[in-house]
Amino acid sequence: MTDITLSTNSNAVITPVVRHLKPYISSIVHHELSFNQVIPNLIILSNTQADCPTPHLLLNWVDLDAVSPTFAAFLQGKPSKLTAILEEIEAYCTHLERAASTLTQVFLPLFILHPRWGLNTSETISGALCPKEIIDTANSLLLNKYKQSSTITLINLSPLLHDDFFNPKLWYSAKLAYSNQIFKGVAERISAFLLNQAGKEKKAIILDLDDTLWGGILGDAGKENLVLGPSSPKGEAYQDFQKCLYRLKERGIILALCSKNEEAIALEAINSHDHMILSENDFSAWRINWDDKATNIKEIAKELNLGLQSLIFLDDNPSERDRVASALPEVLVPDLPKDPMKYVSTLSSLDVFNFSTSSGEDQQRTQLYKEEKKRQESAQILSIDEWLHSLEMKIYLAPLKASNEARFIQLMNKTNQMNLTTRRETSASLKNWLNNGRREMWGLSLEDKFGKSGLVAGLGFEQSKETLNITDFFVSCRVFNKGVEECLLHLLTLRARDANASTITATYIPTQKNSPCYDKFKMLWNEKKPFAFELPIEKYSTLPKHISSFTIEVDNDA
Repeated sequence: MTDITLSTNSNAVITPVVRHLKPYISSIVHHELSFNQVIPNLIILSNTQADCPTPHLLLNWVDLDAVSPTFAAFLQGKPSKLTAILEEIEAYCTHLERAASTLTQVFLPLFILHPRWGLNTSETISGALCPKEIIDTANSLLLNKYKQSSTITLINLSPLLHDDFFNPKLWYSAKLAYSNQIFKGVAERISAFLLNQAGKEKKAIILDLDDTLWGGILGDAGKENLVLGPSSPKGEAYQDFQKCLYRLKERGIILALCSKNEEAIALEAINSHDHMILSENDFSAWRINWDDKATNIKEIAKELNLGLQSLIFLDDNPSERDRVASALPEVLVPDLPKDPMKYVSTLSSLDVFNFSTSSGEDQQRTQLYKEEKKRQESAQILSIDEWLHSLEMKIYLAPLKASNEARFIQLMNKTNQMNLTTRRETSASLKNWLNNGRREMWGLSLEDKFGKSGLVAGLGFEQSKETLNITDFFVSCRVFNKGVEECLLHLLTLRARDANASTITATYIPTQKNSPCYDKFKMLWNEKKPFAFELPIEKYSTLPKHISSFTIEVDNDA
């Protein structure tokens, strides 16, 4: 996108939004106007003749108390009248419109009832005034004035807000009134407007499957146990999300899939689940495999003859979102909320589509894209090694014990795909199995820059003479191919040395779902005969280079 000049006017620090705009805009000249001088800044802008070779934008992001002295007095419990507040907003709008006349575009977030005020939304202060009613009335005034404006674009913050969007420590120490997720969301809305203006609106949505189009992990839960449909609140939310996507598809937006799953199993679920709204025919392309998602998305773009700047990627996993956003900065990667009940409002709030074409053109849009000339190749994808290193992964290993037993058994019994034997155990049977002094069970927990993932893998083995034989090896599908498997093998190497063992063996027991484990073992091990593997102990004597720390905990619950 072309270079721009961006001025910011606020009663709080909003500069982080500039950082989130940079992936969409090649160069930004940023002018941070005087802090908490909202009206004076607008007066200065209105008296400045625009003489800028690049578009000059204004992000005017203010709270109501910064433009209405009467509302500020109301917050202190002083007598106040709604009519006086509205008169002050009208005066503020006059200054805003004068400034807008000298600028290319003004972006105006609507007012919110901010937690820093410490108000209950429905309590009445100073007579009969209610905070929520004041904010709603103020926003109605702005909507009536500017919903059809060509120079002032309103931004609704409500879909971006979540329970912890305000951090009091950041407010009092740095005057940051919003979380990073809010700044990113506002940047996405600004960039969406600019893309539409430049004729580069988003044309395709690439979707994950597990916990995105439905609830649950298909490979572990099975189609029949997916959370989808009217039998549960979240199941209904996933179904409504699919309905929203279907409406977009009918208006010409291309849908595609990028999921780490078994393709045949995933397509069967899509085509046969009773509560699926979308079918295989609704997706123009898909990559359902265990490969890197950034690479898959680039292949999908080539197949559809779309530029990467035309794509949106929706995935519930923050690690996968980070991978795609860092490798393919032209792709829009919104932060999906943790709660699927907010998926529809999040998607609806992305003002990134241009529906000005006729319905006939919409229905033919996929074919038209395939006939377009290939777009220019985007920047080179970051390597997998670079991305893995950026995750700052920390590995913690601990023997099976009271504090991790419940999660260990749960993971052991529900993991189907990356599971060597799919052995199922209860707490009692596992303890009985461990009574043999030559057997051990270990759990692996993971932490990265996004936070703690908890126990994500398990390992069981027994010693026979000079051999360690693996009885259990299972890894959550959410951490496939991130080096967790190699870390388990490194632990085995260390344990083999402690036990004076020279060889590590494993026997794969095939099921309908655990072929990914077999494929991984064939890559990591020597297959001496069908399904029988042997690993020289020196092969994994060192850790993968991207693991930032590796901790083996002591065998107690202290």
